[in-house]
Amino acid sequence: MKQKRQAKILSIIEQYDIETQDELLEKLAEAGFTTTQATISRDIREINLTKVAVAGGRQKYTLGKSTNHESIESYRKVLSAGILSMVPAENLIVIKTVWQNSRQKPQQRLRRKQQKQKQVHRRRTALKSKKVPMRLCVGCGTMQPKKDLIRVLKNAEGEIKLDFTGKQSGRGAYLCKNMDCFAAAKKGHRIERSFGCRVSEEVYEEMEHALQTELARDSEHLS
Repeated sequence: MKQKRQAKILSIIEQYDIETQDELLEKLAEAGFTTTQATISRDIREINLTKVAVAGGRQKYTLGKSTNHESIESYRKVLSAGILSMVPAENLIVIKTVWQNSRQKPQQRLRRKQQKQKQVHRRRTALKSKKVPMRLCVGCGTMQPKKDLIRVLKNAEGEIKLDFTGKQSGRGAYLCKNMDCFAAAKKGHRIERSFGCRVSEEVYEEMEHALQTELARDSEHLS
């Protein structure tokens, strides 16, 4: 029955311009074949029917070209040249392909490459010209990059201490990372002037000890 029905389908599409499955069902019914649209869809796939354009902007079913070994090989070559990798991800397969369009003209590929090079150059230039934050050392009185200095912190509770992270909240003054600048700032009462308050000898001793410990740690890392 199936073979006869499919043979009749081929006969119908040769005689008539069949555009839809409904039209095909009607012609089969007229020929004495009672079937369903699902069966017709399966038959269309099995006998490899395809649609082509005809006059009047319509389409019709016709017998598709059989897939031979050469066409399969050509498809395989195209896929192998375009696919870089395939990675399973749960119920999906992620396919990484060649990004560049092989049909692009050489001038277009060159122009795209030049545009990318210009973008990279602009980004590098912007990074080089980026302004470096500077701060005044209260010990020696010179401007230095902020990252090379130590921050003296006065927090909301009025506590004064060294902030080696530079991230604690409160007012700040800066010192070069050496004992000479610390001694000069202490002798000239420059930390007191920066914060507008008196700094006790005990606080100075705590900061001095913390600075000596930090410098010793840095020396160990360098060695």
